[in-house]
Amino acid sequence: MILGTIGLEGILKLADGKDRKCYFEDAIAYLDGKLDEPVTFVRKVHGILSEKICDVRNNYKWSELHRVFIPNGFSMTLSEMNEQQYGQFRDSLEKPSHYEKIIIWLKENR
Repeated sequence: MILGTIGLEGILKLADGKDRKCYFEDAIAYLDGKLDEPVTFVRKVHGILSEKICDVRNNYKWSELHRVFIPNGFSMTLSEMNEQQYGQFRDSLEKPSHYEKIIIWLKENR
């Protein structure tokens, strides 16, 4: 995994002088004996890489990448957000989520 090899410092170094646009892609897949291949459900969260690593750590992080990712529509990393700001970020995410999409698919196909 990239965090284990080059870490946040290495990621930011690779982005020096380059376009810092990026996105996270969350995915979930389903496969059973009736399907020939997995059915996948994806959500992209667009943003930019920050210029430096944020030292603030919060209780709702899902990755160390929280410390360098600034989602579109916001001016701070996910780590810097307080609970209210993080709630606004979560509310801004694509609906239905990839989790909701798989539930809908399962209800319609199983």
